[in-house]
Amino acid sequence: MTTAVGCDTAERDGSVAPPDRSASQDSTEPTQISTESEIASTEPAKAVTWSFTERTVINGMTKAQRKRAQAKQDRDAALILAAKYRQGKKSKVVALDDVAALLDGPYSMFHSKSMVDALVLPPVDVTGPLSVREFDVGQDIPVIKGIPPLPVVMEAIEAIKLKQNIDLLAYWPDYGYATFDQLDAMASIHEARQRFALVMRTTKWIDE
Repeated sequence: MTTAVGCDTAERDGSVAPPDRSASQDSTEPTQISTESEIASTEPAKAVTWSFTERTVINGMTKAQRKRAQAKQDRDAALILAAKYRQGKKSKVVALDDVAALLDGPYSMFHSKSMVDALVLPPVDVTGPLSVREFDVGQDIPVIKGIPPLPVVMEAIEAIKLKQNIDLLAYWPDYGYATFDQLDAMASIHEARQRFALVMRTTKWIDE
């Protein structure tokens, strides 16, 4: 009890040491720093600008655009040639590429049959085993001299698709080589001839 009284008397006399302000100030500093961080976080973020290298464009067109433009040009030329054959004006020998371009898109029997019939590529039997190969160094594009049956052509197309590389070649020992585009053209010709035959049979049946 004496100690407690002494403490009370000392406080009244003002003999008690003042509280340590430095400790109080230190305890408030984190709060001030935290407040400043919160204010900074509310400020709008500065825009960041990224610069990328522009895609190379050759002759003002991308590779895909040039391919589409070339396909359209080939088809337009094939349509003109088909019109000449339909009119009996045979100006040149029809090639596989000509017919492929003609059939690469909507076509009708009236506009296309004469040119498809003018393609001089006989059907050939292929009995050898199929293999898929890469081009040899310096190897030329194969020259197609005959069209295998549709099942054989489709088997080669699917074999190349499985490799996921349309730059490969199909090869048969008793036939030779064919590119994917050539196989696709041969398949289109088979399908066109089948459709033309169906139309002719249907027309004949209607007339009878």
